[in-house]
Amino acid sequence: MITNHFKALAASLLFNAGTSGLYGMYEYKTVAGTTKYACGYTITATKMDIAASTGASAGIHFGSGTTTPTAADYGIETEVQVSATVTGTTFTKTTNGWQKSVDITLTNTGESAVTIAEVAFYGSIRGAASEGGTSAANSDLIVMFDRTLLDTPITIPAGSAATMTYALGTELAAS
Repeated sequence: MITNHFKALAASLLFNAGTSGLYGMYEYKTVAGTTKYACGYTITATKMDIAASTGASAGIHFGSGTTTPTAADYGIETEVQVSATVTGTTFTKTTNGWQKSVDITLTNTGESAVTIAEVAFYGSIRGAASEGGTSAANSDLIVMFDRTLLDTPITIPAGSAATMTYALGTELAAS
């Protein structure tokens, strides 16, 4: 599910584009649960690739949580550690929008089986930011833009691998 963070980022980009100043601060909750405010002026790391690590890093994260996603979510429910590699990407123009698909190979290097039931996409936003009234210009905020439950969770035995495709897109409707 696309989160409120993605909506705030889109609004920020629409209303700040081409201006010499920054107009409008948007509330973000970092993946650590801290409320911050940013204009979302520059997206510094939203490449749909595997996160460098678990926790607060931009990229695609994997988890075993099963709670239904909401737009107010700010972090993956239960993150799991797997070795993941992007094996292909596709960008598709649809009738009223776009879709980016990423093919991923997940390898369980642990000693017991892991189950992947949720996938999340974290991005890094840089811009004029503040926390509690303290200016933090050009600070990076790691926020979640999407959290999706898999229709069928993937269980990967120890020492085995599995593949999946993660897709993120939008459809713009004319009114």
